[in-house]
Amino acid sequence: MRVIRIFILLLIIALSGLLRADVLKNYRILTEQYPPFNYQEGEKIKGLSTEILLTMLKRIGSNKTMKDIELMPWARCFKTATENKGILLYSTTRSIEREKLFKWVGPIAPNRICLFAKKGRKIKIENLNDIHKYRIGAIRDDIGHHLLLSNHYKQVDLSADMLSNLNKLNANRIDLWAYDEIVARWEIEKLGYKNSDYEVVYVLLSSDLYFTFSLDTPDLTVRQMRKHLIR
Repeated sequence: MRVIRIFILLLIIALSGLLRADVLKNYRILTEQYPPFNYQEGEKIKGLSTEILLTMLKRIGSNKTMKDIELMPWARCFKTATENKGILLYSTTRSIEREKLFKWVGPIAPNRICLFAKKGRKIKIENLNDIHKYRIGAIRDDIGHHLLLSNHYKQVDLSADMLSNLNKLNANRIDLWAYDEIVARWEIEKLGYKNSDYEVVYVLLSSDLYFTFSLDTPDLTVRQMRKHLIR
């Protein structure tokens, strides 16, 4: 019995040391311009998701700080996260299509991926069959892009960022814009437009935002991050 107790004690000590180590030391942390959840303002990366992440990193004993976060266009974030090891990506909308691409920690906040139209166009979408009548814009590899593809909409007008899609919508180069409702409303107001001039004509997905980890991430690390997630 004494030998067993000693073995258990040594195991606990070893595990404690492992949990205190910076398990994300060699990880890259990626994000995009996606206010109010994550965005760059001056030289700082801010937002609700960023604040939650920085608190979690402190709680697990990581030395990572805001300076370790890399901000880049979403298509590059997504490609890097799905093709490499040791990646932490946020904020990511969870969907069936993405489920097996990552390990998930969250949720951070609810979100809705919507089709926006200029209110003056009086566009009505009754069901997904109706979307094929219209030109729809989205960000490359964004959840809006993936949802349109999964619903057999092939001719997505792709852009690298949100502003390009909004400009196309205003110029009637596209009829609809697929994007997160909260982020779209935030950006529309920030750019000096009136939110009352735009309307949601269809909801493609109601889901949540998450922190996502590359599949090589140990389950123990994922559990630790979940444990220290601010609710």
